[in-house]
Amino acid sequence: MKQFFYGWRRKAGVATLVMALSMAALWMRSLGGFDSVEIRWCGLEYTLLSGEGGISGHRSWDPFPIDAFPIQLYSHRNDPVIPLLDVSYYPDFEIPHWSLVLPLTMLSAYLILWKSWGWA
Repeated sequence: MKQFFYGWRRKAGVATLVMALSMAALWMRSLGGFDSVEIRWCGLEYTLLSGEGGISGHRSWDPFPIDAFPIQLYSHRNDPVIPLLDVSYYPDFEIPHWSLVLPLTMLSAYLILWKSWGWA
């Protein structure tokens, strides 16, 4: 078993597989609602939202911040309508879940299963 993890390819392949599985779990979790992370720092607010359509991000600026807690985590289960009610949320980027899961899975398969020729 120790020989299986010899070399950098298989170690990187296992790490990539863990990332792919965590993205797939996030994808399945987002089918029943959405999760959001808000980070506020010195008037800037960064929002990362995982919903049914994918992962989206938004950045906004408040000139007069009155925040006591700079990091807030939200999880809304079985209520996918809540992000639609906020008309001020226009995402700066949107990434579908499958576009993260599939390439990470293929890269991990390549790194784990590729036969090492001695120069790798």
